[in-house]
Amino acid sequence: EGIAIKNSSGATTYCESATPPNNQYATSNGADFRFQLIPNGSQYYYFMQTGTRIDYVTTSPALTTSLTANTVQVSNFQISCFRRTLNSPPMIQISYTVTTTDNTSTISLPYKTKVRLLSSSP
Repeated sequence: EGIAIKNSSGATTYCESATPPNNQYATSNGADFRFQLIPNGSQYYYFMQTGTRIDYVTTSPALTTSLTANTVQVSNFQISCFRRTLNSPPMIQISYTVTTTDNTSTISLPYKTKVRLLSSSP
């Protein structure tokens, strides 16, 4: 869900065009990668690595929810977008590594996925 990808101040829109430099953007912890929900509005949400967990943060109402439990640790969180043409919405790529340890072993699993922005305004 979302119509645009903005920075934390809301002043810059990313992946709004299909030509450089605005056709791609990446951030390492997610704090400066926000999904705007309504045109010309201040409603948005974002995903952010906080320590060893991933949080979901939104406005209106202001809400922060941890998406991971204390039994796992998240590292290497990255979120990025790119846009190939104005006829297609921006693609969002999310990746991170999840690590869990029990009394006998440690398991690390890399995770990577791509999703499309629901709608966009060129």
